[in-house]
Amino acid sequence: MAQIILMRHGKPELDFDGSYGRWLSAKAMARLIAAYQDARLAEPALVPDDTLSLAHMADYAFTSPLTRSFESLLALRLDVEFLADPVFTEASMPAPALPSFLGRLPLPVIVWSVLLRLFWWLGLMNGKESYQRCQLRAERAVHLLQKQFLSHDTLFLSGHGFFNHMLIRALKRHGWTVTAQTSGSRSGYWSCVLLEKT
Repeated sequence: MAQIILMRHGKPELDFDGSYGRWLSAKAMARLIAAYQDARLAEPALVPDDTLSLAHMADYAFTSPLTRSFESLLALRLDVEFLADPVFTEASMPAPALPSFLGRLPLPVIVWSVLLRLFWWLGLMNGKESYQRCQLRAERAVHLLQKQFLSHDTLFLSGHGFFNHMLIRALKRHGWTVTAQTSGSRSGYWSCVLLEKT
């Protein structure tokens, strides 16, 4: 039986989820998004036991090249070959572009996040990858994963929350079934989803 384990990276030094209660202007929100892209994994990396158990089932691994995912994979200390590939990078969030008089109005980060994901879904991307292109990338990621089953039985991915959800939907379209999940931390860091295909 073929297995794929998808994990959201561990908690980064810049905790985007932990910023939801802050109020930021459009310019400050754009700076937060840019800083999060380069965020490193927070120290110490406290990996939940159930995530470690699932991860150590793998005989090959993939990771997003973004630092928080790459360092999360290293923190697991898996004794397997791995590949860092940009096909697994997080779905883009467009930086807000507003007229200057509106750009100074602060909004809670959670409101910005919902609005920017809505813009993303509508294709208003301000030069970033659209929802439709991200869906195509998820299909490419499925093909990359499935090619590895010629020589491996259980694959592991250290990825991102939003793109992993898109990847799960794409895998289900290809006949994969979710058979187990771990909760990770309260915010979903270190959480895993196990999918299987007979």
